[in-house]
Amino acid sequence: MKSRYGLKFLSVALATAIAASAGARSAFAQDDAGGDDGDVTFSPDETEGTPPADTPPADDPGPVIDDGPVIDEPATPSGAPAKKSLGSTRESWKDIIVIPQKKFLKRKRFELSPHLGITINDNMIRHFTQGAEINYFLTDALSIGVEGNFFIAQELERYNLTPQQHWRVPTANKYIWNAALNFSYIPFYGKFALFNRATVHWESWVAAGVGVGQSEVLPRDPANEAFKNFLIQPNVGGGLRFFIFDWLALHMGVRDYIFLDKFEATNRPPGGQQSGDTAKEKADSALINNVVAYAGLSFWFPLSFKYSTLR
Repeated sequence: MKSRYGLKFLSVALATAIAASAGARSAFAQDDAGGDDGDVTFSPDETEGTPPADTPPADDPGPVIDDGPVIDEPATPSGAPAKKSLGSTRESWKDIIVIPQKKFLKRKRFELSPHLGITINDNMIRHFTQGAEINYFLTDALSIGVEGNFFIAQELERYNLTPQQHWRVPTANKYIWNAALNFSYIPFYGKFALFNRATVHWESWVAAGVGVGQSEVLPRDPANEAFKNFLIQPNVGGGLRFFIFDWLALHMGVRDYIFLDKFEATNRPPGGQQSGDTAKEKADSALINNVVAYAGLSFWFPLSFKYSTLR
């Protein structure tokens, strides 16, 4: 009896499960065919793990935002950022060095330059000079200064041979001293390697000025009295400086002193018949270019300098 009722209960439960399964399949078929617009409700267990509709796939990196170049700065053991390699983005314009600083500064400094020189354009009388310049630099390229020179005359062979060969005594003067006020400008500054061992810094300069000087006539007849001339002497020149230390440089140049000089007249009587003052009044005049080449050392004061602007 019990067995019969048990079998009957199992058959009823099985039929109920089959009917429920058939109804679920029919509902899904209607939804796919568009025949039923009703809502389908899922249980929490069925929706767990399903991403929302607006969630991008897991392998989608999302929108790319450009924040500029990324600089990899590995930290040093002390925690400070490591020094950037060449080509990395710099943090400040102070890290950029375009032109190195000049080795030598002259602004607001004095230059004392003793020198020795020689005339190079007189084939009768050669003059050796000894003198000095003092320059004050208003800027690193512009200066004002004074110079003074003493001359030592030397009669050349041609001066002594001309009377014997041509029966004519040459007309010549010797120079005694000169002084000038000069202005100079530095148009070029550079450097070169010396035997691949040292770097030598140099500059070129041009100058012009005006000064005074004195010359003395060399009489054709030794019995005649000599006379002296006071000269107004404009000058132009140029040269080079080679810097050795902060306080020392090698200085060389060429100057042309231009002046109107007076010479003994060709018809002056011999034997001292005419005084020097009278001979000076009757003297002949000529425009002279006295070109002097010289070299010396430049001592700079103050002895050192410092930069007052950013590099």
